[in-house]
Amino acid sequence: MLDTTKQALAAILAADPTVSPEERKARLAPNLAATDTEPTDRILSPVETGKLLGGRDRHTLANWEKRGLLVAVRTGAGGKRITGYTRSSVAALLAGKANANTDGKAVA
Repeated sequence: MLDTTKQALAAILAADPTVSPEERKARLAPNLAATDTEPTDRILSPVETGKLLGGRDRHTLANWEKRGLLVAVRTGAGGKRITGYTRSSVAALLAGKANANTDGKAVA
């Protein structure tokens, strides 16, 4: 939740005489804890993705996407053009949660 929204909510609850201070605090607590305003599955460009994964080029990223290591977001006629990769798939690959070999060697 954005800070301006949190401030507006706090001001509205403070101005309401029917809301006790304890109730106001209870209503604001869950909203004040959520400070992440960036979507969790943001789309990273191929350049951003390559940099995060150690300077990999777009061909390597496309191969990893074909192997199921990355989730690509496609646009254009027939979905042939890769717009980017989901942040969650890049994070999973960085965390080692992907079920494949990324060194380019064949997986037996």
